[in-house]
Amino acid sequence: MSELPFKELESLSLLRDLPNPKPQPSDKRGYGELASLYTAFSLDFAGSLLSKLAAHERTEIFDPFGGMGTVGEAGRSLPLQVTLNDISPFASLSGLFRTSQRDALLRAFDSVKAIEFDESSGNEREIFLTAIREVSASEEPVISWMGSANDEGCQAELLAVHLLCLIRIETHRSYRGSNPTWTKKARGEEISLAHLDDARSLVLGKAASYVASLPETHLDFKANHSCGDVSDPRLVDGQFDAILTSPPYPNRTDYIRHYLPGTELLIGGDEAAERRLREDQIGTPLIRKEIPNPQLPESVVEIIGKIGAHESYASASYYVKGYQFYFADMDQTLRNFHSWLRNDGVAAIVVQDAYYKELRIPVPDLLIDMAAAVGFKLEERLDFKVKQALSNLSAGARRSAPKKHVQETCFLLKKA
Repeated sequence: MSELPFKELESLSLLRDLPNPKPQPSDKRGYGELASLYTAFSLDFAGSLLSKLAAHERTEIFDPFGGMGTVGEAGRSLPLQVTLNDISPFASLSGLFRTSQRDALLRAFDSVKAIEFDESSGNEREIFLTAIREVSASEEPVISWMGSANDEGCQAELLAVHLLCLIRIETHRSYRGSNPTWTKKARGEEISLAHLDDARSLVLGKAASYVASLPETHLDFKANHSCGDVSDPRLVDGQFDAILTSPPYPNRTDYIRHYLPGTELLIGGDEAAERRLREDQIGTPLIRKEIPNPQLPESVVEIIGKIGAHESYASASYYVKGYQFYFADMDQTLRNFHSWLRNDGVAAIVVQDAYYKELRIPVPDLLIDMAAAVGFKLEERLDFKVKQALSNLSAGARRSAPKKHVQETCFLLKKA
């Protein structure tokens, strides 16, 4: 892509007057009716910022942590080329679903409506895997051919697969624990055809209402999709005008397990593949074999040291390792951001404070320090008060620090 000059950014123009990024009731009535949006930012926030980027001729947009595809849906009515990536195959298909044309979605509905579930195996996961093979005409795990998500001929099959994932999630609501980010693993349970048909009718009804509310896509809108680790160097340097994303926070949230009923279908029930996905995600609660040792700013080194020296059980032997993984991963991620952006490109990042016990982890401040170390300049910052912290989702965390002060921050970095 040629290096044409951008329209000059106005001082304090991109973040000024943006709405709160927390999901609103309207988000939960949209795609949130189908799948949890507890970590997403709102359509209103994403749409407002994307409109400003488009007005400043930043039209090649990348969300490397695409999550449930909010940036894609928010960009549908704008003249943008949006690329969405996520390590979670279920999340990647959510992005495809939210950016697809209405006629393609309706064809997927018809395909799923026509399925005759075969309960002869007795195992509910096998019933769903058989249905996926029926709509995709492939014996290979879906994740092995998801790279074709940008081919029109393959999209209808992937959209039908996504609907089947949503239906299985609906049948697994009883596997939710007290922590809403965690789904227990089903172990060969049986399921009745009546239960399957009820779940299908419910999901397709909600999906039809959602699709009917989707705005038509702009003539110049295009969405590209990929599924992979953000550290995978498959992108071209200088490819994007802007990055808009919300990376994982260091609160040990397991995004793969949260959407496990859908993910299991996409990886063909391969438990080794599931383990690899869980280990590779940033902020993983799992412990990897090797402890990284990157050069990090003093502010980050200091906070990691405080966690390791905390008097609580296993701080030094276990919990500090998760923070070492997180900040090492984010260091490499910010370096990648710098490479992927065009000269004078910008990255808008939304991130929330975290807590280790009663110790506040000022994640936005630390990431800003890390971004400066890799060549970014902080242009703007906007702080929002939030009532619900992700680090408060477990009862144990609420007991250890019941009066947490938490804020969510959007900051804008400019490639120097």
